[in-house]
Amino acid sequence: MKLFDSLPYEVGIVGTFDVENYGDLLFPIIAQRQLSRRLGNVKIVPFSPNAKSQSQSWPIDVLSTDAIKERLPFLSGLLIGGGQIVRFDKGYPIPVNSNINLPIDYWLMPAVLGAILGKPVIWNALGAWTGSSVPSCYADVLKATLSASALVAVRDEASFTHLDQLGSMAKIEQIPDTAFSLAVLWPNSEFSKEYIAWCESLELKAPYVILQADKHFEPYLQEITALLISLGVKTVVSLPVCRCHGDNSQQFSLEAPFNAIRSEWLDPILTCEVISHSNLVIASSLHACITAISYGITCVHIDSFNHFDRKFEIIHNFNNICRLNETDRIVDLYRKGAKVDPRAIAYADLLEQYWDRVGEVITGWKASESANTTSIMLPVIMNLLKNMDVSELPQETPKQKRSIWNILRHSA
Repeated sequence: MKLFDSLPYEVGIVGTFDVENYGDLLFPIIAQRQLSRRLGNVKIVPFSPNAKSQSQSWPIDVLSTDAIKERLPFLSGLLIGGGQIVRFDKGYPIPVNSNINLPIDYWLMPAVLGAILGKPVIWNALGAWTGSSVPSCYADVLKATLSASALVAVRDEASFTHLDQLGSMAKIEQIPDTAFSLAVLWPNSEFSKEYIAWCESLELKAPYVILQADKHFEPYLQEITALLISLGVKTVVSLPVCRCHGDNSQQFSLEAPFNAIRSEWLDPILTCEVISHSNLVIASSLHACITAISYGITCVHIDSFNHFDRKFEIIHNFNNICRLNETDRIVDLYRKGAKVDPRAIAYADLLEQYWDRVGEVITGWKASESANTTSIMLPVIMNLLKNMDVSELPQETPKQKRSIWNILRHSA
């Protein structure tokens, strides 16, 4: 579905693509697939706190966030997220270089720089962590950056409210998480060679159930075992989904005499295929659940340690999402087999429209729009400069002190 001529486009995307987390790694891969369908010759360039390389067995090439200041002038656009990256807590799943200023360097700083340079900045159906309020020192910067952005899309009501209350000029839209397009992009019609090799390596034959290898599932193993026995399940695959949060297929075992298979952590597209060919998914991961929804697989969602995280509201009320105590409903759905909820199909349709618009923004961006975003950002930068206490800056060379990058990083 190419809507535009095959001109070369290079589009940046920022987020947490350097961690072993299924959902986070999907976003740049989905963006590459969606924009390639529309723009033809396009390259998605991911940026995260840590650089990663396919030559080091990482699923995708990722540049360090610090490198964006050199690459940004040459990008055709910049995607922010997805994932729950609008946040102001200092935590990060893995160590980062001391020159990375968490958390703003992997989402806010790139968005600010993109807007200053007049690039089309697109907030890519992301989430806001409502557990961390916006510090006053960043409120004006965030408000201006949203106002200067070409498209602001969030994936849930909580994120919409969180950003809308800033009072920016941006029209904030609520759309589905981009992973709801998985079944459109990778139809469940044939087996990939990677999937066949994975099955052969584990001597796995269908049917099978996926059990996320979540360390927090230990208290639920008795209930899970009873459920699987009631379903007549023979084969259970323990699958790490969020290894950055401790998923490990070796850490627990089921008590009943199942054919228990332990998988290693997999490439995200292979993980998607493994889930799509299963008969049941038991998971805490948001994106494992979204994958099951997209392919119509019955899914038991367990709130293992995210009880108060509102991002899970986006999977509520789908026909094939169940709670662990809903045994009769799970049994009924399991016996009926895969069936995609009409709402999941509608979500995929909405995402097709969304990516059409993203393509149109990137290809149709005008000099006048570029000048407008810069004009919105300049007063904010000037205000930061006027109110800075230069004596608090670390000792750097005069050239570094004049750098907007360093001024912004040390202004808060």
